[in-house]
Amino acid sequence: MVSKIIWVLLPLSMYALYVTVSTWRGRTPSRQALNVQTSLLLIAYLLTTASLGVFWVASQQLPVFDWHYLFGYCTLLLVSVHLVFNMPAVFRWLRLAPSQPAQQSTRGGRHGPVAVGKALTVLAALGMAFFLGTRHGASEVAVRWTNAAEAGSGPVDAVARYHEFSSESRSRVFKRAPGVEWGAPPPAFKRYPDVPHIALARDRTHERGLSDALRAPSSRKRSLSVAELGEMLYLSAGITARRGGLALRASPSSGALFPSELYVLAHKVEGLPAGLYHYDPEHNRLDALGAAPAAFGAPQADGADAVVVLTAVFRRTGYKYRDRAYRYAVADAGHLLENLRLAGHQAGMRATLVARFDEMLAAKAIGVDGLEEGVLAIMDLRPAASAVDSTGEGLRARFAAPPVPSGLTIGVISTGGRLRPLLSAVATFEETN
Repeated sequence: MVSKIIWVLLPLSMYALYVTVSTWRGRTPSRQALNVQTSLLLIAYLLTTASLGVFWVASQQLPVFDWHYLFGYCTLLLVSVHLVFNMPAVFRWLRLAPSQPAQQSTRGGRHGPVAVGKALTVLAALGMAFFLGTRHGASEVAVRWTNAAEAGSGPVDAVARYHEFSSESRSRVFKRAPGVEWGAPPPAFKRYPDVPHIALARDRTHERGLSDALRAPSSRKRSLSVAELGEMLYLSAGITARRGGLALRASPSSGALFPSELYVLAHKVEGLPAGLYHYDPEHNRLDALGAAPAAFGAPQADGADAVVVLTAVFRRTGYKYRDRAYRYAVADAGHLLENLRLAGHQAGMRATLVARFDEMLAAKAIGVDGLEEGVLAIMDLRPAASAVDSTGEGLRARFAAPPVPSGLTIGVISTGGRLRPLLSAVATFEETN
């Protein structure tokens, strides 16, 4: 980053050196010369940041994003200098009537009402711009948290309101719900330094093309192996490249922030003792967290070779995207889960989303608080041949609706975790506005 700042500031530094040396030698550039020269620099920086934004950043080439915003900051600086040089002309325009010659601008207040009207128009426009800017980012407003149910709305209504208030539209600019204060960004990787680690080697023996992976998995009767499990985890959340200071993963993420974490409850995995594990993409290994919990709120996953629990560290996305963080975390989860499903197909496994589970019980089972880090989805893995019997009754039995527990999560739509205070704020905001 330091080298980028140096290169971006180099033209400005050279120009500042030129002005300093000229002044020291008694050849101070005139005001008009300074205005013209800084205007040319402004054009150069504007074209640079605009081309970076339009041709690279807009195409999701994130490594050039730093160049884009650094040139943008310098552009703002030069705009300020440009305004300083040209504000006298603006003030003269404000004092003049439309048909009044410039040389008459010093005569009396004959056109006072016109000047006042112009000034008020300019002030109103600037005030509106300031209002829109501050309103768009209104997420540090102090909020009196209340329970959404007490405000007269159920969890589904709260979710609907959240999506309404976090949506982007012309009308939403003027009415936004107060957001959550997310604080500083957390570490990019979750680490368990004091537990045993199991290295995962890449296993490409069963690798197939994408067209094959898109089809239903081939039948297999043997259990999942640790090598196959490692390959599935790598193809879902593993680091595939490092570029521009970013650790890019197998599945995309909004802003390259990667809030998703994967936990594995291994039951019948060849070469891996039964237990609870966390996938560490930084080192492509499993962190052994202990014995598999007896119950984790997803009875439909009973009998699976392994169960993958996907969580989101909400603050990884929230510190940047604020009110829209939950939207992006869920979208990221969807990308990762589809990768996991296709990677399972490559290994001849059927990867199936658990339709209903108890979110808070699952969070407790894997040792997360459900607030800073919450469970979004659970996927079970089992050999393809055992997923459906010849009559199809196996599939119907697996998806029979169990009793609905408290703290229910359906699919990846969750009303708990970090979202709860924001949903409550939305309900309160609507009642009071």
